[in-house]
Amino acid sequence: MQAAGRRTSNATELASTVPGFQSREWPPWLLPALIALFGLALRLYRFDHESYWGDEVFAFALVKSSWAGMHAAMVKDVVHPPLHYYLLHEWFRWFGFGTLQGRPLSAVFGTLAIPALYGLANLLFDRETALVSALLLAVSQLSIQYSQEARAYAQLLLLTIAASYFFLRALKEQRSLFWWLFIASAVLVEYTHYFGLLTLISLAAFGVLYRRTYPIPRSWWVGGGLIVAAFLAAWLASGPLNEALDAPKMANERGKA
Repeated sequence: MQAAGRRTSNATELASTVPGFQSREWPPWLLPALIALFGLALRLYRFDHESYWGDEVFAFALVKSSWAGMHAAMVKDVVHPPLHYYLLHEWFRWFGFGTLQGRPLSAVFGTLAIPALYGLANLLFDRETALVSALLLAVSQLSIQYSQEARAYAQLLLLTIAASYFFLRALKEQRSLFWWLFIASAVLVEYTHYFGLLTLISLAAFGVLYRRTYPIPRSWWVGGGLIVAAFLAAWLASGPLNEALDAPKMANERGKA
């Protein structure tokens, strides 16, 4: 029995030296990448099956204009920050204008959100939880739906995940790089959708409540807050704020007429 055990051990050692017999460890990025590719396939599957609805038609008409025309229309519309429309405008410039070309941009953002969520869940929990989270987002009906619409929602999802990831890395590691990446992501979030401000407010509230556990330098808070506020103020001051304030007056005048 001992001789047989020694022969087995020797055979195993010999096999480990032969190419092809060595035990192989898969790279850690492989499974997240496969899940993301699976999610991309789901987002591209029959992405043009549903007809285009009013908001998508509005987006196509808007981005077909010049930059000045886009800005004027967004100011009149009031409710939409500009970033998604700027990106869609450039997307059409590169890939051609048409309803078929309009939706894949959202599919790209929706797919990138999958590995982004993997990174966030891995930061907060562990690899197994991160893989499950990525897979759930890949097959999420709601995420697939918004990844098949030429709207800003898939972009907002990606950017809010990225902002949360960089914020938590900055809190945990006290590294200025991640803090300023968070600030850059925060600016992109607020220029994508105003509801994204709710995420930023929640992150800031968490940082304030747990400031003793995760002490962020006051200069980071002040500098980052001023940058985020300045970008938002610049956009609102370019016309949307005045338009929003004048809208009730114009409605009352129309009602009296």
